[in-house]
Amino acid sequence: AMRDPVTAVLNRKSFDQRLDEAVSRAAKSREGFCLVLSEIDSFRELVGALGHPAGEVVLKDFASLTSASLGDQDTLARYGSESFAMILPDRDLMSSYNLLVKIKHAFKSSEHIRPDDGKPFSGATASFGIARCEPGMTAREVIAQASSYLEEAKRTGRNLVKAKGIA
Repeated sequence: AMRDPVTAVLNRKSFDQRLDEAVSRAAKSREGFCLVLSEIDSFRELVGALGHPAGEVVLKDFASLTSASLGDQDTLARYGSESFAMILPDRDLMSSYNLLVKIKHAFKSSEHIRPDDGKPFSGATASFGIARCEPGMTAREVIAQASSYLEEAKRTGRNLVKAKGIA
């Protein structure tokens, strides 16, 4: 009940619990962390063109690539239909940004295999918004900030990483 059945990463409920714990730890330790919201770009169009099984492959591939790129203390969860969330406790804003740029590039160049006919396809991209949770912020506040940067990334071209003062 703690994992998403499609991607095998944590589900939204598990993420919400981890985020509450991270916010509480930040308040006690006086050390912040980075929160990332990401979304597969034009996911509905991809599913419309290639079908739901291909969409699930893209979700699984994104989760797998991202999980392999994160550290032991980092958290990845499926946040919604085509969206994911990450808690990066041991990274500042710039190192988080650099990590996500690498993930973004690797995902864009990934080849996916359609399960129905075995044909490869590529070109799926993702957008990312990063917020720094400072001690005293609430989970709602940091999610709102990350969401606003994600929306900016989508609005200004997609396949981008946005954060305060960066890019």
